[in-house]
Amino acid sequence: MRNLSKYLRIVFSVILIYVILTKVNLGEVIALFHQITLHYLVPILLFFVFEKVVEAYKWNLLLRAKHIYIPFMEMFKITYIGSFLGFALPSAISVDLIRGYGLYKHLSGREESISSVIVDRVLSLSVLTTLAIVSIILSSIYTTIDKDIIRSILLLLGVFLILWILLVVVALVKQNTIWEIIENRFRKLKTNVIWIKVKKLHRSLQEYKVHQLTLLKVGALSVAINVSRILLFYLVSLCLSLKIPLVYFLVFIPAIQLITRLPISIGGIGVREGGFVYFFSKVGFPYSQTFAIPFLVSILVILSILPGGIIYATAGFSSHRDQVSHPAQDGVPK
Repeated sequence: MRNLSKYLRIVFSVILIYVILTKVNLGEVIALFHQITLHYLVPILLFFVFEKVVEAYKWNLLLRAKHIYIPFMEMFKITYIGSFLGFALPSAISVDLIRGYGLYKHLSGREESISSVIVDRVLSLSVLTTLAIVSIILSSIYTTIDKDIIRSILLLLGVFLILWILLVVVALVKQNTIWEIIENRFRKLKTNVIWIKVKKLHRSLQEYKVHQLTLLKVGALSVAINVSRILLFYLVSLCLSLKIPLVYFLVFIPAIQLITRLPISIGGIGVREGGFVYFFSKVGFPYSQTFAIPFLVSILVILSILPGGIIYATAGFSSHRDQVSHPAQDGVPK
């Protein structure tokens, strides 16, 4: 079943690319690649590294809130390996599962390895959804996209945002009474191993509600990552010698990024290109230009995650538990 799902995503990505290519003049795309300005490639690749650094840092912030101290370079390695191994899997959720597994080995199976990833992802998606809503509202001002389409997309994004908020509330609000009601109804659950782990995970999530400052910092860093992605796409357009105003990237990229997170393709390939062609063509830019930008980004993404493959091949998910500092009984790390 897992292989079937993977093959279906590959097929979907290929179909999307094929449909897009039927509308694109390949000669024009090749011509754009021939006029790549090489001096833009260094800052573009630095943006990829910046994103990995910030992701590792905000993840570390969530762990430090629990008095768990792991060397930054270890977190950085796990982040890179997660990006590499998760590329062929559906959406960013699979990347999070791999990251969580890598941390799980460091923490000897502690629930913080899962709860920190969940909180990080929910905050990131909440920020991205909010930015996407703002971008779609702005697109109704700066573009001629059909208003019915705008309303439909806003409704969908609104549902996403409400879902993220509900997840935060469920995770952080104390619900001991609900656990007791369920356990009284199904008494065997009290000794069920999986049920016990779920309760521990929920308790670990609840503990974050007293760390509002940390959550605000992580949210702010998530905004920084999304802004850097907007600038990244803009730099890629300059690298291709295209003259597309920055405002259009500010308007469209958050919505495209959110669509790319849907678990329907391999690494977002096809979905990203389709989003670009759809949105940017609505403001008068040729298909060839709007396809060339995300296509080059997809190539650069693959190049940027190769260090994760090298790290995994040489060290794997090393389990240096002696490098992990856990809290003592007084809350001071050992």
